[in-house]
Amino acid sequence: MRKWIHPYRQQALDQLSFLEVSKGTFIKGSGDQALLPVYSPRLIQYMKKGDENVVPANLFYEGMVILLAADPNFESAGLYIRILGQEENLLQQLKESAAVIQETDAVVGASFAILILDLDPKDVSSLIYLLLRYHAEQMMGEVNAVLDELLTIDREKIETDDLELMAAFLIQKNRKEEAGSLFSYIDGQRKEEMSEEGRQIYQELLTEKSNRAMQQALNQQNFDGAVKIFTEIPQQNRTPLHYFYYGEAQQGLGHFPQSIVSLTKAMEGGIHKSDLYNDLAIAYYLSQQVEQAAEVVEEGLTHFSTDENLLYNGVVYSLQLEKEEKAKHYLKQLQKIEIKDGEIAASVEELSRYMKD
Repeated sequence: MRKWIHPYRQQALDQLSFLEVSKGTFIKGSGDQALLPVYSPRLIQYMKKGDENVVPANLFYEGMVILLAADPNFESAGLYIRILGQEENLLQQLKESAAVIQETDAVVGASFAILILDLDPKDVSSLIYLLLRYHAEQMMGEVNAVLDELLTIDREKIETDDLELMAAFLIQKNRKEEAGSLFSYIDGQRKEEMSEEGRQIYQELLTEKSNRAMQQALNQQNFDGAVKIFTEIPQQNRTPLHYFYYGEAQQGLGHFPQSIVSLTKAMEGGIHKSDLYNDLAIAYYLSQQVEQAAEVVEEGLTHFSTDENLLYNGVVYSLQLEKEEKAKHYLKQLQKIEIKDGEIAASVEELSRYMKD
């Protein structure tokens, strides 16, 4: 059973014409007549240029390839296979023809690719060609199937450009670990051949992977692990999000000055998350810099006016700084929102009674 679907099956079949030809033209000793297929667009091109009474054999060979690729169960398929099978080095001839045809006609090109893969299932060029054609026709199941097949082939046998193309498709399919593995191989074995675009994509993958790893370590409260990941990232490749996670890790380890420096870098780099303002405020507070902590809270609330953590910390810091009016202002804002954190909700009730008295 054939593995690959013709992306232009109906179009291929619709554009075939059948001409009556003596079998002896192709099979020695046979005088019978047979209907052989030709690809109509190619036949028309030829007739415009040459002798319309003589059709060259190569057009029939091409027609048979197209028909067998589009409909291997066609009633005369056995005859066409017999004719093609007489050709010496058929596979090599198909590959040489495909290299020229695939640049000009997708219907014919896909036909040659499919027939080549019938004879050589691991032919990289044909698989890459089908990958592009399937993608163009939005045949996403087939795109994944071709990628799976390509990944079974020894990478040493695949050109660097094709490996990069495979990686790009894998990323598009959210198969980023496999894409990263391909880029890692290129970076390690063929670094000088990697394109600038490939380097950029690879770096983006590495950045995303390290960010994900740091976040996972923090979720597990593995602060030393998160710090280790950060230190292994080359300085020029560190992003604002890396600094944010690093600042959180340093805070978890009780290293508040380092946390302040890193979280500030994250903010300067364009990270604006309520967690960042909260963490930076807490780092200042635990470093006995309450005034700075209060300033960070105030700035954070200009962006996240209903964040319960910022509002609650605003109450606490304002009371420590003996700014009771500001503390009451934050408390009133807290009372207007639905508080999700149970501990904050209980503290707000207690503060409400205390400040009312």
